[in-house]
Amino acid sequence: MKIIIPKFSGFCPGVKKAEKLLFELINRLNLNNNKNYSNTSNKKCNKGNNFHENYFLLGPIIHNKYYIEILKNKGLTVIDEDDLNFLQDENILLYEENLKIFFNKILEKYNLDYKYIPIIRTHGIPQQFEYFIQKYFSKYIDLTCFKIKKIQNLIKEYNKKNFTTIISGKKNHPEVISLKSFSKNYFIIESKEEIKNIFEKIKSQNINKILLISQTTYNYDIFNFAKNEILNFIKDKNIEFTYFNTICEITYNREKEAQNYLGKVDLIIIIGDKTSSNSIKLYNFIKNNEKNNIKDKTIFIESFNDFLSIFLNNNFMTEVKNNKIKKIMIISSSSTPEILEKEIVNYLNNL
Repeated sequence: MKIIIPKFSGFCPGVKKAEKLLFELINRLNLNNNKNYSNTSNKKCNKGNNFHENYFLLGPIIHNKYYIEILKNKGLTVIDEDDLNFLQDENILLYEENLKIFFNKILEKYNLDYKYIPIIRTHGIPQQFEYFIQKYFSKYIDLTCFKIKKIQNLIKEYNKKNFTTIISGKKNHPEVISLKSFSKNYFIIESKEEIKNIFEKIKSQNINKILLISQTTYNYDIFNFAKNEILNFIKDKNIEFTYFNTICEITYNREKEAQNYLGKVDLIIIIGDKTSSNSIKLYNFIKNNEKNNIKDKTIFIESFNDFLSIFLNNNFMTEVKNNKIKKIMIISSSSTPEILEKEIVNYLNNL
C-alpha cells in the first residue's frame, strides 16, 4: 500500500508562523509557572500577578477543535467563538462603553483581568476592538495572518478614498467580521445570487467607487463571478472599480496538487474541521471534482477516532488487506495540525 501526501498539505505559512510564536509563549508560561511553584512552597500563584506573564487567546487561533484542545491542555485560556459573537454587532463596536461592558463579562467568565496579555487570532479582529485592546492592555500579541493584515490595510487605504468594499466571503466568519470593520460602507456576498441584489443598493446609494476583495479561504468561482458581473454592471456608468484576488494561493495550490492524483488513487482521506471554511472548501473541491472516480471512497475526517470509525465500519481495512486499496491520498486543510496527519499515516503504515 502506498500513501500519497500532496504538496501544500497542512498548515499554511501564516498559521505556521503563528504556531511557532504561540508555542514559544506557552513554553515560557509553563517554565515560569514551574519556577513560581518552587518559590511559593508549592502553592499555585494567582494568574496575572507580578511573577510571570499570562496569555489568553481572543478566540480559536484556527478552526480546529482537536488543536484548540491541545492548546487548552497546555494551560492556555482560549475564548470560545460563541462568546465573541458581540463583535458582529456594529452598535457595540461603535461605542467604547458598550464594548467594555461585553468584554468585561468575558473577563469575568474566564477569570481574567486587564493584567493578562491578549493574543489576537490568525483571522484578525475588528478595527474598533483592536483599538480597545491597545487602550486597555499594556501589552498584546498580534498573530493575525500577514496576508489578512495586507487586506486590512488595503481596505483601509481605499476607504480613505471613499470606496465601498464588496467582500466575497461568509458573513459570520471571523476574518470577514474583521475585514468589514475597515470600511465605512461595505457589502458581503456569500453566493452568486447575492451580487445582483447589491446592484440596486449601489444605485440607490449613488455609489461611484467600488473595491472587490475576498476572504482568503473563500471560493474563487464566486469572486470571479462577482468581478465579471460588476464589470458588466458599470459599463455604461461613471463608477470606478478596483478588484484584488485576495484568496490565499496556498489553498488554490493545495487543491491543484490534490487534483493531480484524482483517478490515480483508491481512497482519499481529507483531514479538517467541519467548522473550517478552508477544510469544507477543500473537501467539496475534491469530492465534486469531475476527475474524482471514487466519490464513495472520499472521506472527510476531523480526528483520529473519526478516521478509525469510518475506516473500520466501511470495510476499508478489509479492502486494504485484500489489496483492493493500493494507493491512499491523505490531504490536510490549512487549519489541520501536522500531528493529526502523522497519527493517521503511522496507523496505515503499520497495517
